[in-house]
Amino acid sequence: NGLNYLDRYVAAATLTLILAQLRISDAQGGLLQSIFIVTYALACPVAGALGDRVNRMVLAAAGIFVWSLATVGSGLATTYALLVLARALTGVGEGGYGVVAPPLLSDCYPPDQRARVMGIFYAAIPVGSALGYIVGGVIGEHYGWRHAFFVAGAPGVALAFFLLLLAEPRRGALDSGGATAPIPFGGAGLRALFARRSYTVNTVSQIIYTFAMGGLATWAPAYFVRERGIPLAVATSTFGMLLVIAGFV
Repeated sequence: NGLNYLDRYVAAATLTLILAQLRISDAQGGLLQSIFIVTYALACPVAGALGDRVNRMVLAAAGIFVWSLATVGSGLATTYALLVLARALTGVGEGGYGVVAPPLLSDCYPPDQRARVMGIFYAAIPVGSALGYIVGGVIGEHYGWRHAFFVAGAPGVALAFFLLLLAEPRRGALDSGGATAPIPFGGAGLRALFARRSYTVNTVSQIIYTFAMGGLATWAPAYFVRERGIPLAVATSTFGMLLVIAGFV
C-alpha cells in the first residue's frame, strides 16, 4: 500500500519538471492527475465485482504489476499523449489493487485483530505519499523526472510476482457466521448499498475529501517552487514529512 501511494504522488512531485520539459500548460498538467482518478474510479467497481468471483491474490498482484509497469512507462513517455495513457493505466492498476486488498487482509485475521491490522495497512498512506514527494523531488531535481518514475515503479514489478506465491485466504473463514453472500452487483446492489445511511454519508464525505485533497496534493509542490522560490527537493521533502506527521495525527 505504501508503493501504491508512492507511485500515485511521484507525478505531483515532479510536475514542474514535466511541465517544463514537455512544454505543456498547467491545465494539461492537471489533467494527468484527473485522468488517473477517473480511471481509478472506473476500475474500482469492476475489480470489486471480479473480487467476488476470482482469486483475489491474483487480482491484487495484477493490479500491482499494471500500476508499477505504467509508472515505469510514465518515465519512458516521449509525448504528452503517452504520459496521459501511462497515468490512466496507473489508475486502473491501483483501482484493481485497492478494492481487493482490505478484504484479503480481513480474511487473514480474526475480528478482534482487524482494527490493528487495518490501522497498519492504512498508515502506509501518509508514509507512501511522503515517499512519493521525497523520491520525486530529490531524484527529479538531481537526475530528472524520468528517473523518479523508474525508481518509484521498479519495486512494484518485483512485488507483484512475490504476491503470487501467497495462498488466498478462505472467504469468511475467521468470521463467526462464516462467509456471507455479497450484495449483488448492478442496480439492485446499488440500491441496497445507498439504502444504508452510513454508506451514503461516507461515500459523499470521501468525494468531498478527494476533491479537496486532489488539488492540494497535485499543486502544493509547484506552489512552493514558483511562488515561494523554494528548491524542488527541499519543498517536496518538507511537504512529505508534514504529510507523515499530519497523517498519523
